[in-house]
Amino acid sequence: MIQILDIDLAPLVTVAALLGLIAVISGRLCVRFRRRAAQLRTSAGLLRDHLTALQTFIDHPQSPSKMKEKLLIFSKVVSDRGAFMKVLEMVCNEPGRMGNSSEAKTYERQVAQLRAQNEELSRCFEIAVSTIVVAMMLRHQDASELVEARMAKMIADPRKEFAFFAGAIKADRAGNHGSKNSNGFGAEAALA
Repeated sequence: MIQILDIDLAPLVTVAALLGLIAVISGRLCVRFRRRAAQLRTSAGLLRDHLTALQTFIDHPQSPSKMKEKLLIFSKVVSDRGAFMKVLEMVCNEPGRMGNSSEAKTYERQVAQLRAQNEELSRCFEIAVSTIVVAMMLRHQDASELVEARMAKMIADPRKEFAFFAGAIKADRAGNHGSKNSNGFGAEAALA
């Protein structure tokens, strides 16, 4: 035991060590909470951008009806947590195959054709697609972890974005949704 002037300092050292440990842990928790709050704020802003772009695209008279339909399906699928995670895992686990699928290439061509006809409208379509994908990645912790591990390149590669789009449409056709409940971020909100 440490003694100075006949005072046992062991209890004081123990208390000081415990207080230091508590300070470190609380500091780390504060950082994690601030990071999570920032992710959720960013997600909320992206969802607002998604709904604005989705509504603009749907309401525009020059929007191709098939693309409207597919975008609404995509929005519905991606806004459902269970379906989103299935599509995200599929794209993460099979990135090369998904990006080169004929469906992904078809959607990519359709957007390129739309861009040639009406650049603003194609931009609305692309914003509606990309913002909800990134918003959902930030919103769901397990998606964030999967993205950090495997999907950073998807954001930088538009072909992967179309692969994600094709995967969501395919999931809708197959009925591979998680829950059937709407969270208000997808097509239902844009059409309300």
